Amino acid sequence: MYIRSLPILVLFGFLAIPSSVASQERGLKIAFTSHHAQTSDIFVMEVGKPDYTNLTRNDALNYFPDWSPDGNHIVFQFQQPDAALHSSDGNGHNQIYVMDADGTNQINLTNDPAGDYYSPVWSPDGSRIAFVTNQESRYFVSVMDADGKHRVTLTEGIAPAWSPDGNYIAYMKQSGIFLLNIADSVETQLATSAGYPTWSPDGSQIAFVSDPDGSPDVYTMREDGTDMIRVTNTLESELSLKWSPDGNYMLFGVMLPDANVIYMMNADGSERVKVAEGFAPAWVR
Repeated sequence: MYIRSLPILVLFGFLAIPSSVASQERGLKIAFTSHHAQTSDIFVMEVGKPDYTNLTRNDALNYFPDWSPDGNHIVFQFQQPDAALHSSDGNGHNQIYVMDADGTNQINLTNDPAGDYYSPVWSPDGSRIAFVTNQESRYFVSVMDADGKHRVTLTEGIAPAWSPDGNYIAYMKQSGIFLLNIADSVETQLATSAGYPTWSPDGSQIAFVSDPDGSPDVYTMREDGTDMIRVTNTLESELSLKWSPDGNYMLFGVMLPDANVIYMMNADGSERVKVAEGFAPAWVR
């Protein structure tokens, strides 16, 4: 379930999105990860346009970008290049970095050479960052201030996702999707199958990936876990799901035999189109 190293893919091309799907989203940007050679970089592109920009270019493995609420910064997972490329298992230590939206001023927030930190996501008010820590081969959801200070471990799990009001974090365990009330640390199980939750902008729904029949697909449910609806039904493996800021669309990744591909679709699962080759997409809010 918990993957430390990710498959290498070659960065091919990026496709303009048909206007029937993306007309209302033009002008918004997405960030995502794509592998090439022995590194991976974070790219940014504007919805509906084929152009893209490489932000990192640092000879390391850069994963899982997430925009600050004001759109001025991107937080991401940085895997140390020397350890990653030369260790016996191919894995290096992972840190949480932040950079300006143009890729400049990259700063190590965790700054712990012996630690492993993953999958950062910004709180809706921009004051905190949730992330995952690896502690003796167990994974925990943690939070810290946006400057990297005051780190606190909350609960065991991965793939944290803030509610739009900042009061809850949805996350994933092997036994399903859970919800944590940050104020009182009360934990509630929402679904019995697991997979990368993401909130609708109004906070009324959570989309996630589930595989009750062995094929991972996108589902939605109310924020209390009721009214579960299957959105996609394919033979591919969906992952890394993100709802658009206006609630009309979803971005998600698909794992193919020779590449990872990012798609965009209407929130009801219709009009699916390819956006880029890569994974872990994130909308600018």
